[in-house]
Amino acid sequence: MICPFLDCNEFCPFQRCIQFSMRTSPNPLSVTSQDISMKNDKIHEALQIPVLHGQINPQILNNINKNINNDILEFKSEMETAADENAKEAEMHGRPITHYEISNTYLITYNKNNILSISIIYQQYINGRSSYIRTTYNYDLSSGESMSIGSLFKPNTDYIGTLNKLITSKIHGNTNQFKGIAKDQPYYLDNDNLVIFFRFNEIAPVGSEIPVIKIPFSELSSILKPQLLRS
Repeated sequence: MICPFLDCNEFCPFQRCIQFSMRTSPNPLSVTSQDISMKNDKIHEALQIPVLHGQINPQILNNINKNINNDILEFKSEMETAADENAKEAEMHGRPITHYEISNTYLITYNKNNILSISIIYQQYINGRSSYIRTTYNYDLSSGESMSIGSLFKPNTDYIGTLNKLITSKIHGNTNQFKGIAKDQPYYLDNDNLVIFFRFNEIAPVGSEIPVIKIPFSELSSILKPQLLRS
């Protein structure tokens, strides 16, 4: 499902990923885009569905592609329904229809050690307001399982306590609002960091960006699974 985290600046620099080959990664994966473009008086759509290719278990590859595809199409359907309702309301009140605009980009942030981490950023422009939605996917490519944040750590370690201490040390004056991470805390990986993000007002006053905390793998080396510490 789509995660309802809005962010107006964090991802704006992302470029459109029409084709992105991961030649330097040990994971034998590449990705191309299946583009969806559509315009009418209710909604303008410019969506990209990443399609992964590579020499891994075909069923695992198909399931990952299917999950991502279904979520993007669900977002598309939900926004089309909302745009239809907006148009009907405008017509009822004799107002001109202001069309919705939706688009997305994607970025693969970790692609090695049999782990894939991919972020999809959805953009909405509605009634003069631009907003962003981020959702992430983290997969163990050897099993095809989606990886919760707890699955990154060795068994029987207090990873939540460790992460809470590290996050508290990094957010400085906003510690009164931080109540600790959840077991299903959203995150993604990059080559050197565990990146945790939060809802608005969860660890800091409302601002234009989602709070994002980067925790270097080196600060978690005693409790991370060795898989993540391989160069």
